[in-house]
Order: sequence, then C-alpha cells, then structure tokens
Amino acid sequence: MLERFLHGIVETATSKLRQRKLKTTEISIRLVHAKSENRLPLEFTFSIKPTSSSVIIYTEVINRFKECYTGGGIQGFTIQFDKNTLASA
Repeated sequence: MLERFLHGIVETATSKLRQRKLKTTEISIRLVHAKSENRLPLEFTFSIKPTSSSVIIYTEVINRFKECYTGGGIQGFTIQFDKNTLASA
C-alpha cells in the first residue's frame, strides 16, 4: 500500500515538474499519519533537476522516506515546489 502511495507522489511530482520547465526546483513532501496514530507528519525536502527521470525522483523519495518513517498508516500528503503547494490528497 505505501509503495503505491509513494509511486503516486512521484508521478505527480514528475508531471508537475515537467510542466514548469525550471532548471532546478526544491520539492517538499509532507506525509500525514492516520488520525488514529496521533503522530507528527513526516516532512522532507530535496532539490532535483527537471531532467531527472521518475526513477531518480522515486529513489530520492524512497530514501528520504526510509530516513523518516517509523511505521503506521499514512492518511494524506502534500507536495510543494519552491514553496508553492501543487498537489495534496
């Protein structure tokens, strides 16, 4: 389930990044735990180039996620590019 969730985040990030045609951009991802878990959201930020493939972006997201994630369900997410919210669920 989490893998599909993260894959969706990467697809959204890749699509939005291609549309903006920037040289580099900062991506911030915030994952919100299920309400029943009473935990703080996971937040991580990294910079990528628009020419980065989805595989590179996915690898970066997974690596950052592994650094922060301590278990539990995820309820939603927010993706920001250069501090502008572009997608949330």
